[in-house]
Amino acid sequence: VIIDNQRAAYEAISHLVSIGCKKIAYFGGPEVLQINEDRIAGYKQALSDNGLDIIEKYLVYSNFDKVSLMSAARKLLYGPEFPDGILTFSDQIAINIMLVAKERGISIPEELSLVGFNNEPVDELLEPSLTSIDQPGYRMGEEAAQLIVSQLNNNRHPFEKRILKSSLVVRNSTNKNKMI
Repeated sequence: VIIDNQRAAYEAISHLVSIGCKKIAYFGGPEVLQINEDRIAGYKQALSDNGLDIIEKYLVYSNFDKVSLMSAARKLLYGPEFPDGILTFSDQIAINIMLVAKERGISIPEELSLVGFNNEPVDELLEPSLTSIDQPGYRMGEEAAQLIVSQLNNNRHPFEKRILKSSLVVRNSTNKNKMI
């Protein structure tokens, strides 16, 4: 039971383009994760459909530990040119990027717009609040449990993949025109 990660990434990048971002990065988790490939496909398709270049140095991967995240975020944001939009693998990664942006004096969303993944409750409390892709976690768990019970009751039940809908929750980290 998953969401359509490619579609979710496509929608997030399209949103960043719609607010004027032209140099957009993808900051992923560990490179070996399949989910990165799906999201990168959506990222690349959205950039292509909007006539924007894919800038290889803006495809960043990191382990989930704080040292790795902060190091990769600094490498991305301390260069002579940094992106004006970033789609991150998770809200936690987005929060680390916010810390590095603050450390460097980069203003969010005026100079850098951010989109996270997961839509964690803390996103509304951040300053600025974090735009994020909402994944229906509870519903995903329910659907997975139903599939397991069905498999237990009928061991000839075929493998089934269910794809649930996600949605983009727009907040201030991508609102270049209005700060609440």
